[in-house]
Amino acid sequence: MSRTRTPRDPGLQPERTLLSWRRTMLTMLVVDLLIGRAWLTSLSVQPASGSGLASASGTPSAAAPPLGLGACAAVAAGTTAVLACCAIVRSRELKAGTAAPPARLLRIAAIAVVALSAAAIAAMLLGSQLVRAS
Repeated sequence: MSRTRTPRDPGLQPERTLLSWRRTMLTMLVVDLLIGRAWLTSLSVQPASGSGLASASGTPSAAAPPLGLGACAAVAAGTTAVLACCAIVRSRELKAGTAAPPARLLRIAAIAVVALSAAAIAAMLLGSQLVRAS
């Protein structure tokens, strides 16, 4: 008794997957903009002084939060670019009819989302330091 496998009809699954990638990208862009706005606001509130790392007494200088927010903004922009590349690759695969995404692509996308989350949390913590210092 042998069964012949019929090709699986993907239905709307590829379209739903592409829509979810787009929603994720939109969310990441909003987070990028918010972190960038916080960084630019911190630059306008505090004038840059010295290196921004520490004063002679070892205490953080006034420019440390803007430097940290700048790093958060850079990480956020980088992770969004990485996820955009992953989304482009996956959309091409779905249009070509590839059934399952490669595990490496999903790992890279997951790492990018986690890194952006960490940057957003760090930006919130640094932003709250600026509010308390004001």
